[in-house]
Amino acid sequence: MKREPRHPRGARAGRLASILLAAVLLLCCAAPAQNSAPDPAAVAAPARAITIRVTGGGFKWVMRYPGADGLLDSPDDVLDEKILHLPAASRVTLELRSDDYAYSFYVPDFELIEVALPGGPYRREFDSGAPGIHRLLGGQMCGYTHPDLLGDVVVQRAAEFDAWIAGLAHGPSSGASGSNPPASASGPAS
Repeated sequence: MKREPRHPRGARAGRLASILLAAVLLLCCAAPAQNSAPDPAAVAAPARAITIRVTGGGFKWVMRYPGADGLLDSPDDVLDEKILHLPAASRVTLELRSDDYAYSFYVPDFELIEVALPGGPYRREFDSGAPGIHRLLGGQMCGYTHPDLLGDVVVQRAAEFDAWIAGLAHGPSSGASGSNPPASASGPAS
């Protein structure tokens, strides 16, 4: 008795051709993807890291920047109000606090929306990106718009940011209202 093949004639050759075609397509598609992937050594890491304390209080924002020593809560810290300045291409840690109410902190261009609450800091990290000006849309949770909670985020080249900080150490910028900062903006929480 003659045994019939399980597969029709040419099926083995067809399967082999399909496998070879799939392998060729896989190699052709994978090769450009490998070449287009960024080289980890070539990807620019943020030029620097900075922590800035942003405190809501009295219906305004107060920003505390580290001074020359690069540390917060040291004698050389500098303060400003309403406008958040950042060095470009940096890893930024915002330390959000509130002295009195719950405040929303929203920067649409960075997809950054947070809430500053009394009772402790909340930290959020992000990359500052390229130089530019972005809207800071803050608010107190009562629903009323307080103009000193609306401002800008100014991303500057590193040298411009350093010069701005040095000038701020000699007095508040034009974005500041000149009033005294909330207690938690001027030192560590008690």
